[in-house]
Amino acid sequence: MRFQRKDRNHAELRAQCAKLGISWTNLVKDGGEAEGKPDALLGWRGRNVLIEVKAPGGKLRPGQRKWRDGWRGDPPSRVETIQEILTLFDTGPPPGHH
Repeated sequence: MRFQRKDRNHAELRAQCAKLGISWTNLVKDGGEAEGKPDALLGWRGRNVLIEVKAPGGKLRPGQRKWRDGWRGDPPSRVETIQEILTLFDTGPPPGHH
């Protein structure tokens, strides 16, 4: 059993999203079993996106890749910065974006 580890920029990104009015719902609670699920579901301007927050240079773990590969909707997008989050809402995730 693996447990969720939040990347160091997670709280900062969540706070920035709140200031901009972007809804943020954590999908994995602190200390909860991660099972490879994305970190959060975001909503803004009538759109939803799944995100996986990573510190600069951070990589997806095997369980995260497995979950993403089995998901039948838009895949979670790996983000490090608020600008990357805003870009997702402007353009949407590109096909196969990981």
